[in-house]
Amino acid sequence: KGHTIKVEGVVEGTVESIGFRSTVVRRFDKTPVMVPNTNLADTAVINLSERSHRRIYWNIGLEYRTTIHQLQIIREKIEQYVINSPKFVSPQEIETFVRIDSFTASSIDIMLYCFTHTTEWSEWLKVKEDLAIQVKQIVESTGAGFAFPSQSLYIEKLSFERPEIFVPPKNL
Repeated sequence: KGHTIKVEGVVEGTVESIGFRSTVVRRFDKTPVMVPNTNLADTAVINLSERSHRRIYWNIGLEYRTTIHQLQIIREKIEQYVINSPKFVSPQEIETFVRIDSFTASSIDIMLYCFTHTTEWSEWLKVKEDLAIQVKQIVESTGAGFAFPSQSLYIEKLSFERPEIFVPPKNL
């Protein structure tokens, strides 16, 4: 009772009461949900109150025109920010990764995987916001840019002939 839980596909909220046949969980929008105990017995229950940290896991997409030197600087500066900030758990305690990860259809992706000390949602959102601003400043300071889904069109041969002029039939 009093713990915040998540039951995938069933409910997420704070346990208010546990009865013989059902458990009342109050969702974050303050709606009470009566969950049959069979649902709790047959499904994994994640006890969010027992976690010690909160995770941030991002793929940061950079433009393909980003140079190797820029990629290295961006990766190193993001890693240093996370390692040196007291808001984040040290890599000695929990693995932290800032790595050039993949080449996707529209971007070169840097994976950012770290944990915050706070488990409180509103404070965690603030830490994420500060990190996002820092990442944007780092990327812009190198002259690189963020990628967005795009497509390129390549024309192999240009025709210098004039297009045929369409003349509508006179019977219409």
